[in-house]
Amino acid sequence: MSEAHPTGETPFRFAGRDYIAVFDWAAIHAYEQAMRGESITVIVRELDRFVRAAKGGHPEAWRFEPRTSAIGELMRAGLGRYHPEVTAREAFMMFNDPAVQTAFGLALTAAMPEGDASGERRAAGTTVHDPRRRDGSRSSGAGARRGKGSKSSGRQHPA
Repeated sequence: MSEAHPTGETPFRFAGRDYIAVFDWAAIHAYEQAMRGESITVIVRELDRFVRAAKGGHPEAWRFEPRTSAIGELMRAGLGRYHPEVTAREAFMMFNDPAVQTAFGLALTAAMPEGDASGERRAAGTTVHDPRRRDGSRSSGAGARRGKGSKSSGRQHPA
């Protein structure tokens, strides 16, 4: 039953009830508000790191488990459009079900298609450049102050 619709709406069943998860702009905003401004990409990266470690057989994959508060808020936000009555705690309790995890994975992938190693993201045949490198640093002068070059101020800093 878990298959993402082109709009990102992903139906799933839990405890005999049908649900729909979707990560539209309203859901992303709701998550970031609940997490006091933290970008949704932070939890997405935590989940990705954990899944890769677990699937890769990393002996200490448990160390990469994402924060439970963030998972609950992420799921509550994803359910918010169609199921506003679900609390973060209730949503988190759903997360133990592998089918629910799959559904949320599909919904998140529909909302935020994966990038490749070059920092490019592809969605529906388009390419969008991500100005950040994989290490989190900027790949260009983006974000630099206007009128200020990248020259040193001339001050010496202790090593």
